[in-house]
Amino acid sequence: MAENRDDAMLVDALVRFVAEKVAQEGEISLEAAIDRVWALFMSGELELVPSADGEQLSFALPSGTSRAERQAVARQNKRIVQARRRR
Repeated sequence: MAENRDDAMLVDALVRFVAEKVAQEGEISLEAAIDRVWALFMSGELELVPSADGEQLSFALPSGTSRAERQAVARQNKRIVQARRRR
């Protein structure tokens, strides 16, 4: 359980980082950008990927473009989303 909360905290920080970049480049508020990035993560449009050494996390587009692949990524992301909601 604690690992899921830790993952959720890391993803929160990564979402905020990406959202800040989006908000700076576009005509969108930071809050709206955060909501949109989380929506992409929850829907499986963004996948959480660790670096080769496991020290860093980043977002990537899923390797495939099929609906089934996005759904599989969304299922993987679900535990982090649920942990975030429990905080």
